[in-house]
Amino acid sequence: MKSAQHHSEYLQKQRQLQQIGDLVCGQNMALIIGQQNYQVAGLNAIQAWYKQSENYDYNEDNQENKGYFTQMIWKKTKKVGFGFTKSDVGNTIFVVGHYLPAGNKITEYQENVLSRIERDHEMSNEDNCSNSSDKIPKQHRNSCSNSQCVII
Repeated sequence: MKSAQHHSEYLQKQRQLQQIGDLVCGQNMALIIGQQNYQVAGLNAIQAWYKQSENYDYNEDNQENKGYFTQMIWKKTKKVGFGFTKSDVGNTIFVVGHYLPAGNKITEYQENVLSRIERDHEMSNEDNCSNSSDKIPKQHRNSCSNSQCVII
């Protein structure tokens, strides 16, 4: 999704992590310090977001400091995009992930945040999501919601 790239460029200009207005898609943000390689920065961001899965209680909804992780694995999310922009100061990369539809809905954790065993079972029984022909509605392309951010 191009909106993630636009957002990372905006963050670089602002020189800080922040939300953009009324947002429609789910969003994770990271500021990767000491790195100039986009692939390594992206991997570092994803690993940091996923690290929130440690000690996650799959029987509890909306756990504090777990939103990056739950947004990443939210079952109903079908489209994901990432943006990367290097800072003009130092070895720093802004990383943004956008997710449609957004996750982290208060009443939907039990059905959308599945344990690894449940996810593996479902994936073996479903079509590959890359075959989806869903298109992102134009009004959602440059907007996002449910922000999460992390500085690494």
